[in-house]
Amino acid sequence: MNTKFRTFGALVSAGTTLAIVAGLGAGVAHADPSPAGDRPIAMVGSETTTPVINALANDASALAIGGVRQVASFNATGSATIDTHAGTIPACTAITRPNGSSAGRTAFLASLTAADGCIQGARASSLSLGATTPDLVYIPFGRESITFAITNTSAFGKNLTMAQMRGFFRCTSANLLGGGSPYSTPNYRAMLPQNGSGTRSYWIGADAIDYAGAGITVPNSGPVPGAACVQNGADENSTLIEEHNGSQVNNFEIVPMSVAQWTSQTSGVISTDVRGSTRLGQLDSKNPFATDFGLQRDVYNVFSATDIDAATPTALQQSIQTLFKGASSQICTNAASVAIIKRFGLFTVSNCGDTTSHRSL
Repeated sequence: MNTKFRTFGALVSAGTTLAIVAGLGAGVAHADPSPAGDRPIAMVGSETTTPVINALANDASALAIGGVRQVASFNATGSATIDTHAGTIPACTAITRPNGSSAGRTAFLASLTAADGCIQGARASSLSLGATTPDLVYIPFGRESITFAITNTSAFGKNLTMAQMRGFFRCTSANLLGGGSPYSTPNYRAMLPQNGSGTRSYWIGADAIDYAGAGITVPNSGPVPGAACVQNGADENSTLIEEHNGSQVNNFEIVPMSVAQWTSQTSGVISTDVRGSTRLGQLDSKNPFATDFGLQRDVYNVFSATDIDAATPTALQQSIQTLFKGASSQICTNAASVAIIKRFGLFTVSNCGDTTSHRSL
């Protein structure tokens, strides 16, 4: 029988836990826009940055102009559909909820193409800079570390080298316990989040597992050629593998995890704790909370180039530019914004607000 463990986990060390929890403060719920009501800028997409953008959007000053909240950030998961403009635009009353960076980007592009006014921006934890129509701009606002997560009683070691970790995800590492697992050869499972996840895209890329460099092509679902041990988007029970959800992980499974998401769940700053029994692993003996941890990525908010570049902006475009464009933008400089970004375990970045480097042109 394949037992799942659902008790709460621990950080790399108790001392680390105490330091982080003390700094993050009390937990609050971060749901779809609260208080409810129509706001000019509707955003969808990344599960990774949902909590921090929700908190920024719902704060009374972080992304508010003249005391009026400007951003409505919709969760990646929840009800099947969302109403992005609180019933004020008929076309927007039943949009399929986008789950993940790719799905958010697709929904945003569809809205731009239809010119329906339903979605004004997207959250993204990975870059996708292939040409699009209309053109998109990825604007960084923070940075986070990504590492692997395992259970507290895992057969995996808590400190792996990059080579060892890649071996587990490429299925080239030796069996962990001979024939002693619930699985046949190999007796471990590497887990990839569902298709569309920004964490999935980052993890399979060159910075982490580098499947392309290993000659492995990862399909959107189903078996991975050359990597038979991988649970590709769904676990052994055919349950979707949501990113940053450790409740599905057992002693013979290993999964990528956002350090910021995990610590936010630990401290209760994210009110829904789905870590299960997981702990975060170290890579090459480096603590994943270190500022120079080996696997780090910027996280982004995505807007149309037309809105960002408008020299004579409309009221909506002016709001987008004020909040997100440039180093002096509100998300980068407002004291409440910076405090919230740090509270959710993200590092601030020197390129915050940059609109020149990451374009789908």
